[in-house]
Amino acid sequence: MKTVAYYRNSISKEKQKLSIEMQKDHVKKLARAKNLLIDEEYSDDETSARKTKLTEREQLTRLLHDIEKGKVETLIVYSRCRLARNVHQYMQVYATLKDKEIEVLFAGDHEFPMLYTEEGELIERIMAAFNQHEADNLVKKLKDAKRTKARKGLHAVGPVLAINQIQIKTVTG
Repeated sequence: MKTVAYYRNSISKEKQKLSIEMQKDHVKKLARAKNLLIDEEYSDDETSARKTKLTEREQLTRLLHDIEKGKVETLIVYSRCRLARNVHQYMQVYATLKDKEIEVLFAGDHEFPMLYTEEGELIERIMAAFNQHEADNLVKKLKDAKRTKARKGLHAVGPVLAINQIQIKTVTG
């Protein structure tokens, strides 16, 4: 049995320079504090947990497979949202972790322990819903920012057609 770590970032390293580095730093700090040696690391770089199916996330799929085979005892991850941003997907991951009684340690100070009780499962479902809601709101905020730039006559990154339509509506109506 071994201790493993999982990392995920959503966008390119150029746009999100410190995400994986920050996660690794916190995970390794926690491992040292708990006197754990990280035997293996799994990292899904530039992988949206909101848009991507679990089976399309190569490293998470490999991790879950290793868990099913009994190769993992402890998983260290920065936060719950690194595992999934979709309630259904998160609960699939949780079910595997619960079934194999994997000790999950969260390196982020804002996370509380994962529990494998009936109440714990309810709490995990609620937290998964918050993570999905947070991801959906982030997308809305990014779209609002693009619209604001477009209204000011600036080029916003993203679909130009949608931005041009917004500018035309602003000018004509």
